[in-house]
Amino acid sequence: VCAQPLIAGDPQPATDIPSIYFNGDILTMEGDEPRYVEALVERGGTIVYVGPKDAALRQFPQAVRRDLQRQ
Repeated sequence: VCAQPLIAGDPQPATDIPSIYFNGDILTMEGDEPRYVEALVERGGTIVYVGPKDAALRQFPQAVRRDLQRQ
């Protein structure tokens, strides 16, 4: 768990406003086997969701969207 924002150089500190990270290699180490997921939601420095992107967007509609492939 990270108490700082997860994007290097992000000018805003961690807050209670969630961020959805998607469109990148998101690897969890939960369980016996690592697995890739489509999206991760972070709020206040704590991971609160991992799983399909569409479900993350429905569950956290107010979240800041962070596309990991943006150029």
